[in-house]
Amino acid sequence: MLFALCFTLACLGDVETKSADDRLVIRMSRELFEDLLSDSVDQMIPVETQIESTLISGEARLQGKAGVQLKANEQIAAFYVVVEGSADSSTTSQRGPALVYATANTRFSARTRIDFDGKQFTANETVVEAEADTQIQGFGSTQRGIADRLIRRVAARRAPCESPRIQAIALEQLKGDIADEVDTIVADLLVKLNRTTPFEESVVQIYPQTREWVYRMSTTDQFLQTSAGPEGGTTPKLPEKEGQGLETPIEVWMHESIADKLQPIVAGWDDAHKLLGDVLGADLRGDYDARPSRQQVDGWTVLSIGHDLVDAVRREVEVSNGIERR
Repeated sequence: MLFALCFTLACLGDVETKSADDRLVIRMSRELFEDLLSDSVDQMIPVETQIESTLISGEARLQGKAGVQLKANEQIAAFYVVVEGSADSSTTSQRGPALVYATANTRFSARTRIDFDGKQFTANETVVEAEADTQIQGFGSTQRGIADRLIRRVAARRAPCESPRIQAIALEQLKGDIADEVDTIVADLLVKLNRTTPFEESVVQIYPQTREWVYRMSTTDQFLQTSAGPEGGTTPKLPEKEGQGLETPIEVWMHESIADKLQPIVAGWDDAHKLLGDVLGADLRGDYDARPSRQQVDGWTVLSIGHDLVDAVRREVEVSNGIERR
């Protein structure tokens, strides 16, 4: 999420390009994505489908935990939303007058890759892997008397042969339902990440003399990083930063060559700091500093956006859960 970046780079628009290295770098931490992501799924899904001549009805309870994974990559900025859990279903299958009652426990793992291309965050197709343990609980029919008993016997004989094929098709349909639920979580995350001015518009302002800029992005196991500059430029190797660690949601690194623009840039990020708190859902009354923190690191000025908000949100969760810090 690139809060107030348009204002920041507008302030830099008249700076001449004297170095092959980009002079502004944005880092977005894994903690940012985790705190913006809905961390659990608990949804009742209706089951209403027809597989060949068999009608299946019932419901499934989908429960799972969502998390974030980052994989190191020197060429792209991307992370994965991973949801793992189970779906417990109870269904009735009807084929003609015969009824089959069944329950199933389905373990699943769903993954969606989120890419940042320098303009916005976008989601790839959700991939679901699942295995189901289905148990037939009994047989019935829509008839009475002798016909009822005969239909039950026939259904019991056919079930071992026909049920596995039907269950396999039903599992694929359930995987589609799981993907839809995960896509809902991902869509909500994307709205939060893309609430601000696109990065591309900011780059236009920092390099007004050319439209031939290049986005340079990478991923580590802790953060996504992006910078931009003219063709032939390079992403600078940033020094190690002490202090607040990697839990800062967003870091803005500015080289000392643009020190004369520092004050208006810092002022422009004040609102971004507050906006992040609003997106995170924190009670900001007295829980955060009014402005981003600032740190000097070997020729760079580092603005830490939301450096105190992550802890504020977690304190609220602990209080709501009755957990007392010592």
